[in-house]
Amino acid sequence: LSKAGSQPKPYPVAVPLPIVAQAVRGMDSFRKEWNDHPFERAGFVSQAFYTWAWNIFSQDRKKQLNLDNIWAPYSQHKSAKLGDRLDKVWMNQIEGLKKKSKPPSLARAIAVTFRWEITFITLIHLIVALADVLLRPLLLGTLITSFSRDDPQETVVAAVQLIMVNLGTSLLSNHYLYATAVFGMKMRAAIVSVVFRKSLRLSKTALNDVSPGQIVNLVSNDVSRFEIVAVAFSFLWSGPLQTVIIAYFLYRDVGLYSFAGMAVVVGITILQTYTARLTSQFRRKIAREADTRIRLTDEILAGILVLKLYAWEKPFTKLLEQARRAELKYVQRSNYIRTLYMAFNLSTTKWALFLTLSTYILSGFKLTTAQVFVISSYYSILNHSISSVFVRGIQEVAECTVSLRRLQGFLLRDEIDIITSYSPATTAKEESTGEEPSEDTPLKEGESLTKEDQTEFNGGNKPANGDVHEDLPGKYERPQSGVNSDLAIDVQDVKACWVEGRMVPTLMNLTFTVRRRNLIGLIGSVGSGKSSLLHLLLSELKQDVGKVIVNGSISYASQESWIFAGTVRDNILLGRPYNRARYRKVIAASCLTRDLELFPHGDRTTVGERGASLSGGQRARISLARAIYREADIYLLDDPLSAVDAHVAKEMFQNCFKGFLKNKTVILATHQLQFLDQVDKVIFLQVGQIKDMGTFEELMSRGHDFTKIIEESQVMAPIQSSDVSPTVENRMSRQISESEKVSAMGSAVSIRSAEGKGEESQPLQDSNAPYEGNIFIDYLRAGRSMLTFSLFCITLILAQFFCSLSDYWVSDWAKTFDVREADTVVDNSTFSFGGKVNGTGALQQESLKGNTEVNGTDVVTSIKSNLTSVNINQTNTLSSLHGLTSLFGNDWTDEFYVTVYGIFVGMMFIVALVRGVLFVLSSLKCSRGLHSKMVKSALYTDLSFFNNNPSGSILNKFSKDLGVTDEMLPKAILDSSQTMGLVIGGIVNTLIVNYMLLIPLGFFILASILIRKYYMNTATNLKRIENMSRSPIYTHLNTSLQGLTTIRAQSAQHYLKMAFDLHQDLNTTCLFTYVSAQQAYSYCLDICSIVFISIVLFTCIIFRGGISGADLGLAVTQSMMMTGMLQWSTRQSSEVVNMMTSVERLVTFTKLPPEDPNEAEKKNPPSDWPSDGAIKLENVSLRYKPDGPPALDRVNLVIRPGEKLGIVGRTGAGKVNPNIRPFPARSCRRKMHHR
Repeated sequence: LSKAGSQPKPYPVAVPLPIVAQAVRGMDSFRKEWNDHPFERAGFVSQAFYTWAWNIFSQDRKKQLNLDNIWAPYSQHKSAKLGDRLDKVWMNQIEGLKKKSKPPSLARAIAVTFRWEITFITLIHLIVALADVLLRPLLLGTLITSFSRDDPQETVVAAVQLIMVNLGTSLLSNHYLYATAVFGMKMRAAIVSVVFRKSLRLSKTALNDVSPGQIVNLVSNDVSRFEIVAVAFSFLWSGPLQTVIIAYFLYRDVGLYSFAGMAVVVGITILQTYTARLTSQFRRKIAREADTRIRLTDEILAGILVLKLYAWEKPFTKLLEQARRAELKYVQRSNYIRTLYMAFNLSTTKWALFLTLSTYILSGFKLTTAQVFVISSYYSILNHSISSVFVRGIQEVAECTVSLRRLQGFLLRDEIDIITSYSPATTAKEESTGEEPSEDTPLKEGESLTKEDQTEFNGGNKPANGDVHEDLPGKYERPQSGVNSDLAIDVQDVKACWVEGRMVPTLMNLTFTVRRRNLIGLIGSVGSGKSSLLHLLLSELKQDVGKVIVNGSISYASQESWIFAGTVRDNILLGRPYNRARYRKVIAASCLTRDLELFPHGDRTTVGERGASLSGGQRARISLARAIYREADIYLLDDPLSAVDAHVAKEMFQNCFKGFLKNKTVILATHQLQFLDQVDKVIFLQVGQIKDMGTFEELMSRGHDFTKIIEESQVMAPIQSSDVSPTVENRMSRQISESEKVSAMGSAVSIRSAEGKGEESQPLQDSNAPYEGNIFIDYLRAGRSMLTFSLFCITLILAQFFCSLSDYWVSDWAKTFDVREADTVVDNSTFSFGGKVNGTGALQQESLKGNTEVNGTDVVTSIKSNLTSVNINQTNTLSSLHGLTSLFGNDWTDEFYVTVYGIFVGMMFIVALVRGVLFVLSSLKCSRGLHSKMVKSALYTDLSFFNNNPSGSILNKFSKDLGVTDEMLPKAILDSSQTMGLVIGGIVNTLIVNYMLLIPLGFFILASILIRKYYMNTATNLKRIENMSRSPIYTHLNTSLQGLTTIRAQSAQHYLKMAFDLHQDLNTTCLFTYVSAQQAYSYCLDICSIVFISIVLFTCIIFRGGISGADLGLAVTQSMMMTGMLQWSTRQSSEVVNMMTSVERLVTFTKLPPEDPNEAEKKNPPSDWPSDGAIKLENVSLRYKPDGPPALDRVNLVIRPGEKLGIVGRTGAGKVNPNIRPFPARSCRRKMHHR
């Protein structure tokens, strides 16, 4: 059944990016050994019958599956391969339609990319759909006919055929569900991969219109719609096909009166199709409001340090709750529509049957049990095919269409100019193999460089010279014919603007040249255009007019220091090969040697996201080291000296700009004017124009407005360097732009580091540990909806009571027809053994339809006539007919039965609507309560939480997990509870028909419970790790967007894409394993159901005493309905349990430890507090981590009222700590007073 097992083999990970290393808890990015997925080794038979999937359960029972031991992704499911397929089709479509001026279609691109998967799914579904309406009725009719004729041989053959058809359709249905689930997973992986690639190409203008939180929402909530629509889209064509076939058979059965019931079904379908359009509109509004909320959440997380400093927790909590209320308003309306859908789904069959029977009987025609049985069966199929899954398909497709439009709009956003983009081809020497040198101990001062060190290059023996990392020029960087080769940069008459159509351009009338190996000083006040000019050279800002020629490769250090989660070395290398010789020179040139000695693990010390554990100067120097580590011709450095003191700035200028980069072209944007006399040329910008240009002496000699503007800038600057010599104080200005302020606000958000695994905040992480307590009770308590949910349970039981009572009422009513017919037959001594049915009802029907002759081809009429035939030669059969007397008596008229049946159906529909309203209110209160508690928990917890938890993980909870709780979980709970009610009602009705089925029914239910218990242990664990593996995807995306300019300038897109694909592959293999286990469980339940149906069939055949053909048909159909519903209910309840893992993560998030446990006991200060603004610190010690070195050590300080205190010190000395100390932080000792 399976191929021979294989040994673990290396998983193709090309680059050991640090983002991979730190983003996934417990996962080693350098892990080379991965076991093949069991599906890779499965043979055809094993795949057909899911026997290979039992390896999943056995492995999980031996050693619980987690992110460390999960199998490698199946070869056809890898993110890179799927993304390449869709990206190629999408780009070809854009190019092809560009000439025709037609907009591209993402839906068409998906259909073309996965055309073979769609064809396979369509073929399987067609076979199953035709079998449901053709084979099953045919075989059921043959079975009842042969049973009524007392033909054992034909009965057994028909029973075996019916069982085999059920077995085959069950197998095909499972493979349909499995294929659609895998198809949805592949679509999701492909689209997310394409979205990430698009993110790396977005222009700055496009980035201004979309936030990282919005993109996270796209790849979490919007893309998840494809997994649902993959299952539902086939019903859009199979539903109408089945409807046409069933309408034909119903017309043959009751003639024109079938149109009464058909009108109900079609009318309800049209109504629900309209509500599906409303759902689509609500879904669009939900997505819009969710984007707003997630964007606001992302901004709050980025500025959490400043938010806490100013005690803005309450106003921002209100702001988030206001955004949440706007979102939940549309969620509520969407859920109300879902309630209406569930109410119609429960009652459509009964409304159609009610109208058909009432019009047929009140018109004077007579019915038999067989007619009622056949009509009810067809309406059940019709309800499922058109009123249920067809409408559900329209609804899901409508919601998916909204997501498609949002994704397509994102994919069509502006990109950087491909022609002028920086994508230099790297040499073979630059390609990383994912290996690190064996000697990777932290660098220490005074360490000698051995011969082995000089030749150490990615584990090889290539010489460590300056050419090792050199990039070949890209298209934009190649010298053009006729251009002076001595020029590195040539800008002629350029005008550029960030916002298209803006009246005042950002840059205008720019004309200058830069020679090779020159050091250029770029100066100007805040907002003068220095950063914009550098972005122009990077092709991030596209010029409207003029030309820009850059001859050579470029490296760039941004004004906003982009530091991601990883070690100091990882941040400097950015995926590039490790060259120890060059690396040591870079460390020295960046003045990081002393800092690395102070770090606990040297350059292997892990820093948080955005460098939360680093000082501003350390972040700036690491960013500079990354830029100069890359071998390039031109270095664009955006104010790298702004965050360091005067001593370090002087050392950096001499060692780096004048030393390490002396033979390179350098453009240095700076406010440190004391160094301008050492540069080759100064470019002075003012309001986007070059005010003056030349050497520093030339500019000063010419006067102009240079000195005045700089002095004005100095007065305007809110922050001045405290370490500046007074002799040059009047000639320089140190300013922090608005973007720098935003960067400083965002520096508090941190991805959990490897050193934080043992910290107090560790339980807040996504973990594999089981939840303590009852998560469903905690879910209800979060919204204070215990009472509302209790009322929902009462109405649920009441609705099912009316549903089951109406079913039994129809069955009881139908039995009176056979009793009346039997009495008439006895009185007239007229009996028929088949052939023509002699009776008033048959004659009247003959006049209506033209023919009631039973023959071999008229299946439906044959079933009907044989069910009404009575063999009076069998005494026990005649007694059996008289035993069919109604439980309520058979003296009531048909009009009375019709009236009572209508009342039961009406009551069921009303109670079902009330049930749905109560459930929507309950789930909405829970969603609102969870979000409110999450916001308060996050804003009032300690800052160390943000230092030790990935921002992507937090956003995942506020986006994906909350989206599941808002929309998917209520659907699953309502669906599973309704189907479970139908199962219980079916059990009751089945046992009333034949109590002998109690024993096999008990065994079937017991087997289902045991199988479910065995499955749930593994499924819950797989769903949990699948949720855990999603967070790194969002973290990686969020982090990449923050450093997009640096990534593109460093030509690191390829490395980032490979790291992202690795994250995707990990999530895909978790999801694929979960889907496989779920489908194996479903097929196992199907086998148990078929065994139970077989027992029901052969029990009735062997012990047939007192059982008529109608009883056999009723028992079989009730058993099939009950087992089918039980399977669906069991699957849905399993989905509810799995979706509750999202609720579990949210509830756990609401239990974050507060930063001040005694906050509730404190009293509000006096209204005039603070009275005099004094601060006193007594022996204060502060640690960022419980096991880390003290950031403040036994500090005693008194600040008197009215004093102006200046804090000075070297970079990393702890100057910022007293500033953040006024609000509570973890690991602080002794007392601190404010007054």
